[in-house]
Amino acid sequence: MRHRSHTGLIIVLIILLLFVLTAGALYVVFGAGIMLRGSWEREIDLTEDVRDGISEYMSTAIGGDDIDIALGEGDIRIKSVLTIGRDGTWVETVDRQSYEEAVVKSKACLEESVKALLEKRLADAYIESNRSVDELVNAALGMELDKYLDKCAPTVLPSYESLQEMYGSNTGYEAKNDKVMLTDTGKEITFKASSDMLVLIYTKEAVVYTRVKEVGENVE
Repeated sequence: MRHRSHTGLIIVLIILLLFVLTAGALYVVFGAGIMLRGSWEREIDLTEDVRDGISEYMSTAIGGDDIDIALGEGDIRIKSVLTIGRDGTWVETVDRQSYEEAVVKSKACLEESVKALLEKRLADAYIESNRSVDELVNAALGMELDKYLDKCAPTVLPSYESLQEMYGSNTGYEAKNDKVMLTDTGKEITFKASSDMLVLIYTKEAVVYTRVKEVGENVE
């Protein structure tokens, strides 16, 4: 009787051990993917791109190199949203609205820089007038400076399409342990994920995302 009792206990322990091992193996293969699922957002700093674009435009004018580039307050940033699906899809898209806002801000920076150059030109030429720089520009160009720059000046911000090509993606993925492999390139990326943050660790940089929390979202 006691022998049967021991046999039953051993069987139960073996079943529990197999259950634990199976659960652990399943987590290694699928658990990482579960942590990745959802929508994640990051910010991309384009301040230096805008500075370089304005500098290149200003350098074509005499004295343009002597003007400090006016970037206003704060950096010029756009958002990018990475959506990792339970069906194995990996899609990153540059946010169109944040891009349009960056375009408006970059144009304002260009206008202020050009206006500073015009003020310097007037001062260097010893031109005195009771009219403002804006009035003198309107009289010379036949239109306001911002409208003139829209028509004649190059875009100092990279195009949406070029940014999407640079930062966007549309592929599949496989996750195991702390690695995720993108199926289109075979590139393996180390990651760290929590309920509200995702860090993708590349060779030369780490990219930080925060989870996009939507109303009614069920994060698994």
